Amino acid sequence: MALNAVVKWMGEGIVFEGTTPEGAKLVMAGPSEMNDGKVLGPKPIEVLLHAVAACTSVDTIAMLKSKGAEISEYEVIVTGERGCVAPKPINKMHLIYNIKGKKMNSDMLKEILETAFSVESGVANTYKSNITWSFNLIEE
Repeated sequence: MALNAVVKWMGEGIVFEGTTPEGAKLVMAGPSEMNDGKVLGPKPIEVLLHAVAACTSVDTIAMLKSKGAEISEYEVIVTGERGCVAPKPINKMHLIYNIKGKKMNSDMLKEILETAFSVESGVANTYKSNITWSFNLIEE
């Protein structure tokens, strides 16, 4: 399956707009020191962290709902470590899933997250960093 994206420079500073084939937009920018001290969007390397969290979350929430779970709160906190030598790739990533709801338990969540990471998430499986995860379940 072919994928495509278009990224255009916004004409000032170091700011770009990405557009999906469906027309959804995403602004990304260089660091603040490249934009007169202003944060004008997430840096592309940060978008990678968001992409892993979002992709695994799509699968996690879909699988939880299919098992009858009732989710009242859901967030993923992602931390990463970059190398010290250019190009400074992310060489380590950890995701903490904080999930609150009913009709789910730790065993169910562990199985779902294992499936999301090993089978379902195209982003996590494309990005070959040392990615680990954990979770906090608050049963209601």
